[in-house]
Amino acid sequence: MALVGFVTGQLVRVDLVAQTARILNVGHPHPLRLRHGRVAEIELVAEEPLGAVEGASWSEQQLPLEAGDRLLFLTDGMLERNAESLDIPALMLASAHLHPREAIQYLTHSVLDAVDGKLQDDATSLCFDWHGGAQGDRVAHAGAEHRTQRERH
Repeated sequence: MALVGFVTGQLVRVDLVAQTARILNVGHPHPLRLRHGRVAEIELVAEEPLGAVEGASWSEQQLPLEAGDRLLFLTDGMLERNAESLDIPALMLASAHLHPREAIQYLTHSVLDAVDGKLQDDATSLCFDWHGGAQGDRVAHAGAEHRTQRERH
């Protein structure tokens, strides 16, 4: 008997010049966005997990970013069992004043408390803030070490 398996995943690529995020989400909860003091689920087309359907194809989806946006990506392990009852948008609002790293710690501690410290699945989260704004002299899409002619002198 052959063992059939699948893999879930999320891939996010931020285009610094276009100020957009390109997202591939296969099998995880929809990401959340905090914008102007309100949290909303980012509606993405549901993509099948990798390996779940033979011949499936996936496409990335584009999300425009605005200065001040905070994005939160979660694996399903963050929402299993007793953690399902957590109000993630409320936790996101309560931690809005924190650095993204601290906001993740706040969320993770809430999840661990909800499941009495016993996770049944991988539990991963990613939070990032988009500050946007006009691009300066640096050519960011070319890498951190690339400098303009004026910066070299």
